[in-house]
Amino acid sequence: MFPHFSNRNFVQVVLPKAGLGHSMQSYSRAFSYYAAGHAEFIHPHWFKFRIGPYLRNELDKRSYHRIIRTPSEWGLSQWHSLRRCFNQVVTEDAFDPNSQGQFLVVKDDRPHRFSLIQPYRSQFVDALHSISRIKPVQRLGASPTIGIFHRSGDMRGRHPSQSDDRRLRTHGYGYIPVGYAAEALLKVRRIAGWCVPAVLSSDGDADEIHPIMTQGNVALARSDSALTNMLEMSQHDVLIIGTSSYGRWSWFLGDAFAIVPWIEDTAKSLPPIENREKAWFVYDDETQLEDVGIADRVRQLLSR
Repeated sequence: MFPHFSNRNFVQVVLPKAGLGHSMQSYSRAFSYYAAGHAEFIHPHWFKFRIGPYLRNELDKRSYHRIIRTPSEWGLSQWHSLRRCFNQVVTEDAFDPNSQGQFLVVKDDRPHRFSLIQPYRSQFVDALHSISRIKPVQRLGASPTIGIFHRSGDMRGRHPSQSDDRRLRTHGYGYIPVGYAAEALLKVRRIAGWCVPAVLSSDGDADEIHPIMTQGNVALARSDSALTNMLEMSQHDVLIIGTSSYGRWSWFLGDAFAIVPWIEDTAKSLPPIENREKAWFVYDDETQLEDVGIADRVRQLLSR
């Protein structure tokens, strides 16, 4: 499953004080050095002292050490970080895969690119399954399904209608109006020609997600583990995701067809649904959902 090593380079990631999606950016980058056989992987310590999620009344307290374990089947435990005392500590820019005796430290200080981990995607999926304390349930049956991500974002204790400030502050955390997701689900089902079962992953309360739930045949994803949820959501055929990197990881880890909203530069400029010229398009491509080729592909994926 994983490569063997002929040298003695080591790589360890310094996880940011951020959500799981952002943490995966630096984690996957460190994993790519391991998967390529350039360095032995030292598992990070997932415990972080975070008071912000409690002050903001967030549903996910980001206590990932409770849901992520250090597997014994691959990688090295945290005490091996002491090897930095005997090896040459280097950054990614200075790391030479043809040299030995290096201790590579990966930090979340550069733009994320899925292309770096893409060659090792299957290995990375296996690794995420191995570190998850709660094993993902494999989807059974041949019936196609739709996965929906909706983030209410930080400051979730305040309803978006009560403050434009919340919309502005949470835009970078994947917040989009809940009506966008409801609209997308309706359009996808119209293209499919039937009421395709959907599963919603959201940190919103019952009032916030009501427009999505009223579309019918929508179940709620379990929320006891963010990592397990991410892996289970990756099994859907079509994903409706926002700007949050959390949802995009589920797209990357699976084979789903991802649909995202057209978002303007700032959250305050988000136009009402009925006034939007551009609505939903395919991830990484500004092709409209209703275009013939795209609609045919969605219809084929969701055919009964």
